[in-house]
Amino acid sequence: MVAWLLPAARLLANHIVGGDINMAYLGQPGNFRLTLNQFWDEDGIARSGNAGNYETVLTVYVYSLRTRQLMDQFQLNRSSKQEFSYENPVCARSQGLRTSEVRYTADVRFNPDRYTDASGYYIVWERCCRNAAISNIVSPGQVGMVFYLEFPAMRPNGRDLINSSPDFVLPNGKYACVNKPFQLRFSANDADGDELRYRLVTPLIGYTTQAQSLPSNPQSRTSYPTAIWQPGFSNQAMIPGPVPLQINDRTGELSLTAGQEGLFVFAVEVMEMRNGVRIGLARREFQLMVKDCNPMTPPAPVVTSNYQPATAISFCQGGNAQLETQTDPKWSLQWQKDNVNIAGATGAVLTVNEPGIYTVVKSLADVCAKDTISQRVTVSLIPTPTVGLTATGPLTFCEGGSVGLQASQTKGTLRWYYNNSALNQPNTPSITAQLAGTYTVEYYETGNTCPGRSSLQVQVNPLPKSSLTAAPLAVICGNESVQLSADYSGGVRYGWQRNGSLWQLTTQNTLSTTQAGIYQVTITDANGCQATSAPFTVTATPLPTIRFDSIAPVCDRQQAVPLMGSPAGGQYEGPGVTGNQFNPAIAGTGPHIITYTYTDANGCRNQQTRTVWVEDEIGLSLPEELVVLRGEPTLMPVAIRVPVKEASWSPPDGLSNPSLLRPTTNPDDSKTYQLRVSTFLGCTAEATIRVKVIERMFIPTAFSPNNDGLNDTWVIQGVHNFPACEVYIFNRWGNVIYYSKGYGQPWDGTYKGERVDPGLYTFRIETNLKGIRYQGTLTVLY
Repeated sequence: MVAWLLPAARLLANHIVGGDINMAYLGQPGNFRLTLNQFWDEDGIARSGNAGNYETVLTVYVYSLRTRQLMDQFQLNRSSKQEFSYENPVCARSQGLRTSEVRYTADVRFNPDRYTDASGYYIVWERCCRNAAISNIVSPGQVGMVFYLEFPAMRPNGRDLINSSPDFVLPNGKYACVNKPFQLRFSANDADGDELRYRLVTPLIGYTTQAQSLPSNPQSRTSYPTAIWQPGFSNQAMIPGPVPLQINDRTGELSLTAGQEGLFVFAVEVMEMRNGVRIGLARREFQLMVKDCNPMTPPAPVVTSNYQPATAISFCQGGNAQLETQTDPKWSLQWQKDNVNIAGATGAVLTVNEPGIYTVVKSLADVCAKDTISQRVTVSLIPTPTVGLTATGPLTFCEGGSVGLQASQTKGTLRWYYNNSALNQPNTPSITAQLAGTYTVEYYETGNTCPGRSSLQVQVNPLPKSSLTAAPLAVICGNESVQLSADYSGGVRYGWQRNGSLWQLTTQNTLSTTQAGIYQVTITDANGCQATSAPFTVTATPLPTIRFDSIAPVCDRQQAVPLMGSPAGGQYEGPGVTGNQFNPAIAGTGPHIITYTYTDANGCRNQQTRTVWVEDEIGLSLPEELVVLRGEPTLMPVAIRVPVKEASWSPPDGLSNPSLLRPTTNPDDSKTYQLRVSTFLGCTAEATIRVKVIERMFIPTAFSPNNDGLNDTWVIQGVHNFPACEVYIFNRWGNVIYYSKGYGQPWDGTYKGERVDPGLYTFRIETNLKGIRYQGTLTVLY
């Protein structure tokens, strides 16, 4: 018969089969890390297909032990998951055993000014329901489980108390046979070194039910109900048999010789004692399965070291040793340290580097049967002599520097290493380190093969890069300046030197100067490392002398203008400039700045600018002919686009002022005039006009169309000078009674073949010459 210490294999609801609560002090009064450990039946979860039972967040409640009042409630987040290591993997597989620890944590604060009750406090978490297959309690599938922890006041007697609760170790996946002795380490660690006392207690079932698997509201409880034992079971016989389940009250080791098979639940309580007074209490609940054992038992394994059976071995600190055992495909192996399974250690060889008691468990690979365990091998570390290593100066220095390293021992044998490689140094207590890395000294004391070791880390900071460049050139041209730049911009200090003397101390990696000389810069970086650049020579030279001819105003926009600058070889720039020519048609009307730049062999350059004006088209125009009446001054009809500086008419005869742009003309006879204008930019234009002088009309104011041969028609003298004239005569009502284009036939005083009535009529004569019109009244007499 085999008994497995494990979470139950058939949990019906949530697959939690045990666990505990602990709290770890975080260094400040009232600050703790709360941890709730749950043990889960992973095989049961896989069978149910419900992985969602892992809560992401759960809530624990804190109560006063004396008043039972709720003090706080904290939410814990799921933080990790770790699977158990089984000593006998075949039996684990055959029984569907795969178990993990799921951990919930939160860093919380208990107000020390509130948690002062000397009676203490407790933390609780409940959950329903248990595995219905449990054999030793009544109705397990209908009752819950309670995780419970007691802790003392934070500030008893007004003084802060530093305390962490006991922390149970993770149990092995072990088994026991009916009527065969069984032991299991079920102890806890205490960070404060308090005394721990263990006992078996009845599991708590709490107040949760199948209908309410978690408490709906935190309630004050005076106590928590315990499980009811089935007949034949009790606190003294939780797992009955020749040796019922019992625990060592000092070590926490469980032992029994089971007398029947089944699945048994039990709880372990550990009291935390300080100076003989109980200050806290922790509980862990777990389960044990008992099954028939196969009578087949593999031979006990033997652990060897260096091909010899081992019971005690030792090695130097920092070293390791190898433990070996026999291997065969029909066996499974599981190594243990201090009775705790080592995760993943299932091979025939185990490399150990920590002291402890090591064993290996052997079981059959294909059949679930009783396993066997090897002899105990005590592994210890050989004490090593102490050797100190000191430095004669800072361990961090700049490239090119060094530091002395001094060993504290001068007797025995000293060996030096750099980055784990042996240095070719004599047996000397000191060396000089120049490179970055780890320096180690080994000290061998007479009669001891284990050396003492001490190491120091040396850091070498690189020197800053240091070189100078100049912009735009390393030549000072005339009164201009040169900017020197150090190619390293990460410095904290730049010492600029000129002609061997410190000139400026700045935090900038650039320097502007107008003085020639030999320059250097010393750069100090953030590590205090310094580097000085090579000398850099800056020379001075005058600017080149250049000449750029002025450019006359441009009147003809279609004619390119050559540009004249010296020395030759420079560059012209500006609107409309192509090569060494200015194109006014491209530049357009108005002033334009043209620059001539010349750079000499030293890289120095000089420039001159000139402004060129491009005149707009003058647009001077006159009509070919101007008809004027003799004796009537008429303004000359001049059209022009731009202002003019001077105007000149010739001949001057008959003009009011021949120097005006628009004089009046009143010549005696017809003449042809020429106008010449010049603009303010000196551009000129000419135009001509013929002024034709004609006689005025003589218009009678009355005539008598009575056919007496005297004054029978309205005769207009001089009308022949206006062949395109139009003559209108209107009656008193404004109606046209006579119209003539030209006046070749004078009006005879009739309208539509009938003589008009005597009286007063009006007339209008349009000469169709600009500005000349005649109008008035005409009297018809009989």
